[in-house]
Amino acid sequence: MKNSIYFFAILSASIFLSCEKDLPFPEQDVQPTLVLNGAFNLDSIWTVHISESAPVNGNSQPTDVVGATAVLKDESGQTIGSFRHQEGGTYLIPDLKPEAGRRYRVEASAPGLPSISAESYQPAAFNFTLSDTDKGVFLDFPVIFIDLEIEDNADETNYYLIEVEKVIELTETEEVYRFVPYLYVFDQNTENDEIDTESAGFERIYLPDETFNGRKYTTRLAVEEDIAPEENQINSEWIIRVSSVSEDLYKYAKTLERYNLSNGELFAEPVEIHNNVKDGLGVFGGQCTKEVRIKF
Repeated sequence: MKNSIYFFAILSASIFLSCEKDLPFPEQDVQPTLVLNGAFNLDSIWTVHISESAPVNGNSQPTDVVGATAVLKDESGQTIGSFRHQEGGTYLIPDLKPEAGRRYRVEASAPGLPSISAESYQPAAFNFTLSDTDKGVFLDFPVIFIDLEIEDNADETNYYLIEVEKVIELTETEEVYRFVPYLYVFDQNTENDEIDTESAGFERIYLPDETFNGRKYTTRLAVEEDIAPEENQINSEWIIRVSSVSEDLYKYAKTLERYNLSNGELFAEPVEIHNNVKDGLGVFGGQCTKEVRIKF
């Protein structure tokens, strides 16, 4: 089925998997430490958030650190910028953006806490297109089947995250509502079974390029069609986002979804969210995000 499809490509300024300010961590980590979160991308200046951890079994909450010192270094170890505090623990480097294919290191310190550091790289830009969309039924629910083709870069190992969002605008209030539905997987090369082998739906699709490095690759997914009321709508559209992310952001996203799925399960094994900050907590990594919008 061919629908009204129009394309809108972006290098997202905010990571869609949402690097959280306060990451859960094992209860044995009771000593205060710095927490650094930063998801960087090609079209935005460098930004990180720095806070102080709080123990899970305590009553205190993680607090923003406003007096930290943080610098950015390139792969040779040379300092290329110093972060400036803005507000609420957010630090940035004005007029400096990541470059594709390069590795970076961030180092941060604050009085009374151990110094921390983290390294990662910026994935290159890529392209993807919608091959086809069609309506159907899966598990007795009306769904939209989506086939998308990724043009993979041969010069680097790529880790792709795929998610879908529905945006609805109402007539009377002119309010805009956003819904993130569960996705159904129809591709054996995804790694969603590493998150949960019993779950039918996921927050996003996890796809490494191990089996198609440097080639065009088509993957299929499905999304529930009826996830929001249809009354009083003047406009609605689906947004399909694909991100090529660094390995650390990829592992962070997978372990975060595993954590969310197991949270509250009495007999579930503990899940430790991926952390690539040395002597601290958090995640630091690069991404490149593009999206396509469709209307039915």
